[in-house]
Amino acid sequence: MIFMVRQTDYSIGAARIRVQSCVRHVFLANQLEEDPALLLALWRRFKRAKSDLRNIRDRLHRIRNYTFNINALSEEQCLHDFRFRRNDIGRISRIIGWQLHHTSRNRYQCDAVTAACILFKRLSCTHTWYDMEPMFGMRYSHISEIFWDAIEKFVEYKGHLVTNLQSELLQSRAHIYSEAIRRRGSPLPRCVGFIDCPKIEMCRPGGLASNQRSCFSGHTRKHCLKYLTISTPDGLIFYLYGPEVGRRHDMTVMRRSDIESNMESSLVIEGTQYYVYGDPAFGLRPWLQTAFDRENATEDELKYNCSMNTIRTSVEWNYKDLKQIWTRNAFSRLLRVRQFPVALFYIASALLLNFKTCIEKGGQASYYFDCDAPSFDVYSTL
Repeated sequence: MIFMVRQTDYSIGAARIRVQSCVRHVFLANQLEEDPALLLALWRRFKRAKSDLRNIRDRLHRIRNYTFNINALSEEQCLHDFRFRRNDIGRISRIIGWQLHHTSRNRYQCDAVTAACILFKRLSCTHTWYDMEPMFGMRYSHISEIFWDAIEKFVEYKGHLVTNLQSELLQSRAHIYSEAIRRRGSPLPRCVGFIDCPKIEMCRPGGLASNQRSCFSGHTRKHCLKYLTISTPDGLIFYLYGPEVGRRHDMTVMRRSDIESNMESSLVIEGTQYYVYGDPAFGLRPWLQTAFDRENATEDELKYNCSMNTIRTSVEWNYKDLKQIWTRNAFSRLLRVRQFPVALFYIASALLLNFKTCIEKGGQASYYFDCDAPSFDVYSTL
């Protein structure tokens, strides 16, 4: 039998109630002259409840006497806990738009840097709110409210960098992208990126059976959410749409995203047609090139498929980096639809991955293609 334990069962209020209850039981048993063995058991329960209350008080005392100070952390600690260096955390917190003394919905307060650190820490690990209390010197209710307020405002202020196609940036860097892909042996001379639909496994949704069927992917045989992404050779997730339920076909997701009209106008630059490359599930378009059908393909067409598929593998590196750096997206049991805004996690993580790529002047994909990412100042002000 599995027992579910609530965090409130171990709050200081619940500990006081347990101590008071044990005192009453010991007093009544003593008045009624109960069996000595029962008195001994009740006394031991009272001592254990008293010890729990003392430990909780000591923990709260340590938390209340600690103030989070990022300047007291080394660069190594910042990279390990928050995935960014100390100065970079300050730069990100400034451009997001948090106030100096940020006030959340329930009037909890903290400064912008602390709010950014709470956001980064929560997305980069699987710790509970209780585990994060000693690090930030706050109660779990305080940390929780700051996190939800921070991630909502982060996506609200800067989410357009990935959820909207940045046409001006794409047009200004299209020649750089196509040259970088061509240098890796691409037979397509004007390919600027790769389109794909990653599937993010999630916890089986509760409620009606229709919810489970809609999220179940027959391809992966798992419950998942689908996103549409366009990745460029400088390591950026240039466009992100979603989520859609896991049973949707890639072509259906692309139609629902309404990306086609934007790409048609954005990829004709000075009369020259540029394009992205994807698997055959998307269908051929002037702005979207796909592989040839293997059944009726000639030898040259098979060589074309092989060379393009080898290069297209780079799109998977962004998904790998996103899950490794922002680990919460890799644990399906933590992605519970109808309990948490799962899409908010993924959008925020993709945007933070782009920030990290720009700050570090590239990632695995940009090193492979020898294509530098735009500077953080340029990208963050789009």
